[in-house]
Amino acid sequence: MQVYYLLGGPGTDADQVFGALMRREAALAKAGVMLPRPRRLRKALAACGAETEAPEDAPAPLLAHLHVSEATRRLVLFSESLLGGPGQAAKGNLIYPFIAARARQLRDAVAGSAAAFVLTLRNPATLLPALARAARVEDQQAFLAGLEPKALHWLHTLRRLRTHAAEVPVIVWCHEDTPLLWPDLIAMLDGSESAEGEPAADIPGVAAVDSGWMDYLRTLLTERGAAQLGPTLADLPAADRAAQRRAVAAALAAHGRPDMMESDLSATGWTQAEVDEITAGYHADLKAIAELDGVTLMSPWRSRV
Repeated sequence: MQVYYLLGGPGTDADQVFGALMRREAALAKAGVMLPRPRRLRKALAACGAETEAPEDAPAPLLAHLHVSEATRRLVLFSESLLGGPGQAAKGNLIYPFIAARARQLRDAVAGSAAAFVLTLRNPATLLPALARAARVEDQQAFLAGLEPKALHWLHTLRRLRTHAAEVPVIVWCHEDTPLLWPDLIAMLDGSESAEGEPAADIPGVAAVDSGWMDYLRTLLTERGAAQLGPTLADLPAADRAAQRRAVAAALAAHGRPDMMESDLSATGWTQAEVDEITAGYHADLKAIAELDGVTLMSPWRSRV
């Protein structure tokens, strides 16, 4: 059985990706893909943590608590709090400071299955304010006190993850690329494609225009832009993902909602020079992450064309 942990936390839109999968829950279940709801997953994980020693021939604890049937071939697990809540996502100079211990727990909870971690990255310059909003903190500067934004590096997070759960492959993508990568993400998670875009023979996919893509893009586009883009995507060849991405990129450039395309960082107290430095560090991290063993960095310009 394949088990995919979707680890994106608050402010990464991973909840919207999982929500799009949930809208196809019945069809995916027929193909052997199980999507436990986040609350059910949290209760099952809590029960795993309370267990005493189990018999050697017992099923993996999480699978038992989720009542996973033998017909299930793929399990996609998501909760925004898998790596901690918004107040725990960054401490000092660490993003997801508890990721090492948590990764081991998640790995061991599905022992015997082929697990993978799927993680959403985001520029710390916009991630930290998003975490403050998710934590319902009015004073962002107070929330940021004690953090070292210029020292927050996703590369360190990925290295800790690989060091402590090296046998579990990791798939990452950038939050900033979600509008262009959407159908690739859905296909990777539902199992109809690999992270490299190779189709799977035994799990039916869904056309990009039916993947919830436009629902997501409507949150980023003006009403006029969305009205124009919908028919454009529908008219493009279903297999021409590159042409679809180009159409989406053009629509976002011409009709993106300013409040969604640009982050207001004024409440952070950072200067533009500080924001630029944080962003430069993020871009440097991405180049290094792409070279890490066991890590696949999905990119709209590297995935299937």
